[in-house]
Amino acid sequence: MKFLSAFSITLFAMNFAFAAKEFTKTLNKYSTAQNVEVGLKKTDEKAALGTKSVSEGILKFAKDKIYIMLNGEKKIEFFYKKNTVWLVEYPDLDFDKDGKRKVAILKKSTPVLMSGLINLFSNQKKFLKEFKVVSEKQDGNTLTVEFLPQQKNLKTFTLIIDKKDRLIKQVVFTDDIDTKTTLDLSNLKMNKKMSSSEFDYKKLKTDEVTYE
Repeated sequence: MKFLSAFSITLFAMNFAFAAKEFTKTLNKYSTAQNVEVGLKKTDEKAALGTKSVSEGILKFAKDKIYIMLNGEKKIEFFYKKNTVWLVEYPDLDFDKDGKRKVAILKKSTPVLMSGLINLFSNQKKFLKEFKVVSEKQDGNTLTVEFLPQQKNLKTFTLIIDKKDRLIKQVVFTDDIDTKTTLDLSNLKMNKKMSSSEFDYKKLKTDEVTYE
C-alpha cells in the first residue's frame, strides 16, 4: 500500500511537471511571435441578473499594443497603446440615426483584462507573477490551467489549451460581481504583417469623449 501510495504521488508529480512544461511551451509560442491575430467570441454571464450576452469580433496584438473589436448588441472597440486605453462604443443606429460614438480614455490605470492579455501574449514571467497557477488538469489533448489572480477585481482566471497544436482556445474569468466572461479564440494567425495604425484610435469630430 505504501508503495502504491508513493507511486501515485510520483505519477501525479510527473503529470503535473509535464502539464507545466506543455503550458510553458504554449506561452512561449505566443510570446516569441512578432504579432498575433485571433478571431474572438466573448460570452458574458451575469449571475446576479441571470442574463447572458454574446459578441464576436477580432483581437490583434503586437508588442505592447492591443486592438479588440466586438459586435454584439452594439459595436465596441478597444485600443491599447503607450499605457492608454481608448474604449469606443458605437451608437445603435436602428434607434438613433444621428447617434454619436462614446469614447472613454483611460490613462490612470489599465483594465486588468488588457494588462493580463498583454502579459499572456508577450511576457510569461510577468503574467505568472500576476496570475498564480492553482491547478493543471489534462483530458486528452486539452489542458486546463486554473489561476489565482492577484488583482482584487478578479476572482478566478482559467486557460483552456490545445496541447497538440499549442493553442490557447479559451480564456475564462470571473470578476468581483460574479460576472463570468468566456473568450473563445479561433483562427490564430501569427507574424501577419500589421501596420502600427491598426492600433490607433482615430477621432471623429462628433465623438463624445470622456477621460477617466
